[in-house]
Amino acid sequence: MHIGMNWAPILIAGAAIAGVGACPALGACQLQTIAEYHITMEGNQPLVDASINGHPVRFLVDMGSAATIVSRPAAAELGLTLRRMNGVDMYGVGGGDVADEANIRELKLGNSVVHDVDLMVTGQGLKSREYVGLLGQNFLSQTDLEFDFANDVMRLFKAHDCAGDQVVYWGKAYSMVPISPSPSTGVLEIEVLLNRRRILAQVDSGASHSVVTPGAAESAGVTLHSAGVRSVGASSGMGAKSVQTFVAVFPTFSVGDETIKNVRLEIADLFGEDRDIPINSRIPRKLQGFPQMLLGADFIKAHRIYVARSQGKVYFSYNGGPIFQAPEAKQVAPIAPPPPNP
Repeated sequence: MHIGMNWAPILIAGAAIAGVGACPALGACQLQTIAEYHITMEGNQPLVDASINGHPVRFLVDMGSAATIVSRPAAAELGLTLRRMNGVDMYGVGGGDVADEANIRELKLGNSVVHDVDLMVTGQGLKSREYVGLLGQNFLSQTDLEFDFANDVMRLFKAHDCAGDQVVYWGKAYSMVPISPSPSTGVLEIEVLLNRRRILAQVDSGASHSVVTPGAAESAGVTLHSAGVRSVGASSGMGAKSVQTFVAVFPTFSVGDETIKNVRLEIADLFGEDRDIPINSRIPRKLQGFPQMLLGADFIKAHRIYVARSQGKVYFSYNGGPIFQAPEAKQVAPIAPPPPNP
């Protein structure tokens, strides 16, 4: 997939400003600070300050987006000139959209500045007063990454001679989970247990709340017709269509060594509208390969997380407070878990 721009210049600029810092660690392990960005939390939306052609803007830090993009509504407000990217489509919650591209004379991210860069423009459904677009994995997956939302910070690291938990430099108890292979460029997926059933979850800072698909919920013993399941509204994302959202209580959720009981989670058919039309065909085909769960910003806010791309692992420490923040629904009751996977 075309990802819009080469992020090396802005990473280098960030390193020059942040300096080369070595965090406390064991043995020969050194963590070089490539960049550090202040994060503003608007509810469960992690936003980073930026500017486009001199206009102050914010981007949503979105690990669920393969590419960094400017939304169509924001591109129109900024007066950007678009050119079509032939053969490139983007898909997400609520369907997909074709992709265009716009040249940015000056892009500033935090204290780093680059000139004459191209950004993808897509997402008719991405309408927000808080941000103009998504800071995606073509930027976030270039280095090791730390989410320290309790201190309103996101850090990018290069690890030198670090093995295992040496990267957990903050010295608190932690859990670890391996990064699962993913067909999507840079997207971060891990295995979790929902009612003792293994499902694939995408760590997605762009999702305000964690949510499971109906198929994943059903594998864990819950259907949309189960007792206690209630509708709580609709969600939207990349596509123009909204997605009806439900909520239910699951007896257990586990990731790494961390287990949470009686968790209230949203259920939504996030990717049901994502279809393409194969060559030499007029029949839309439902796309495959989407995650069964989005582990959203509510989970990330409750933890300090180090994404060790250099090791293929994710380390996380619980900060305290609620882990999942699905909206309240009346008469929601736990549903008995199915038997463990064979």
